Amino acid sequence: MTKCCPALAVAVILSAPGSVMAAPQKSPEQMLKELGGSVIRGVDYDICFPADAQEYAALGKHAIVRLSASTAIETELPLRSAYLEVKGVRVPLHRLALLDPHHHRRDTDDYVEQVSFYLVPLSSLKAASELSVDFTGQRNAFGVVHFTKQSGVEGAPAFVRLDEYDSPSDPDMKAVGAVLIREYPDDFPAS
Repeated sequence: MTKCCPALAVAVILSAPGSVMAAPQKSPEQMLKELGGSVIRGVDYDICFPADAQEYAALGKHAIVRLSASTAIETELPLRSAYLEVKGVRVPLHRLALLDPHHHRRDTDDYVEQVSFYLVPLSSLKAASELSVDFTGQRNAFGVVHFTKQSGVEGAPAFVRLDEYDSPSDPDMKAVGAVLIREYPDDFPAS
């Protein structure tokens, strides 16, 4: 079974006028007032490491990250991009799948949630890095999680942590599909 990191919720609370762009018909101040000071947006993540050395090679030395983005501003989804910032260099992540958005309520607030999946080069997780996303619209560089050199591959099997020749390569997309179905059956039910 593949070891996956537990999801970590990261959210931003609107704290200063103009720090977040709202839907065109409402100002950030109006949105904050309507939400009663609630969280405007957030992103949960889950990193899924390869289960064994064969899968590690088949995935091209990548992990899969599941991002669950939610926002009170429907026009901010889908996410425009996801990337790691490593030593001042932005490493764009390859999106594998984007699931249909779901509308739900948290207490009295309406939110839209969208789940997406990306390939993450494991070599980038072995360095100090930050996973960030750009929402559709004006909200960019939304920090999801900061990895230290140790925490990025914490929980990964030894063959991932100890591989010094970990340059990523093109993955076998059949292997990627098999991992998605196995690890995220609620999102990818087997047919």
